[in-house]
Amino acid sequence: MPDNDPAQWQPLRLGKKEIERVNPPAGTEMSGDRIDVYAILQENLRKSLPTEKPVDMTRRESRRKRDYWLLLVAGNAAFAAVLAFTHINRVSLLFAFSGMIFFTAAITWVMWGVMGDY
Repeated sequence: MPDNDPAQWQPLRLGKKEIERVNPPAGTEMSGDRIDVYAILQENLRKSLPTEKPVDMTRRESRRKRDYWLLLVAGNAAFAAVLAFTHINRVSLLFAFSGMIFFTAAITWVMWGVMGDY
């Protein structure tokens, strides 16, 4: 354990660091064979073209409209069921209609404002 006496401390000095070269410098090749990435990619493309299927460019029908109407009818039907099976008074009528309006606005915003086609 070193002493805490400053008189015995050794001054710090930077030493010479040797760098071990793992890869050859740029421009020199050890084996003489240069690797051509473009040639490898061209060869891969040439071999894969006969087995590739043509790309289908037809636009797929979005399921967003179907899901929107399904959620809209199901959610508003839930509020209507609560309204149908409870004692109808002004407060429950107001809550049910407010819930329907809020649900319709929220599901419209989420489906058409936030989400994209899927």
